[in-house]
Amino acid sequence: MTGRAATSRARNEPRRVPCTTFVNLAVIVAYLVAIAVIGLKLSGRQRSAADYFTGERSLPWWAVMFSIVATETSTLTVISVPGVAYVGSFSYVELASAT
Repeated sequence: MTGRAATSRARNEPRRVPCTTFVNLAVIVAYLVAIAVIGLKLSGRQRSAADYFTGERSLPWWAVMFSIVATETSTLTVISVPGVAYVGSFSYVELASAT
């Protein structure tokens, strides 16, 4: 093979992604364990289902506002808006830009 043919073949081969290392897996496992421990420590403070769903009516207005905005611009919205725009309808772009 000539140098030119070898170079074009090397360019056309897919890039290999390195395998997940032990450090990456350790970080993921540590994160999942930490989230579970925090959840267990903070759970059980509500006396009823109404307390759970209303936050015992003790949340300030700005915390509720941020929660609503975060819900509206969730991952599903961030992923779906470009897909809908790609298909040809830009009607949902205002949803992401208005919030």
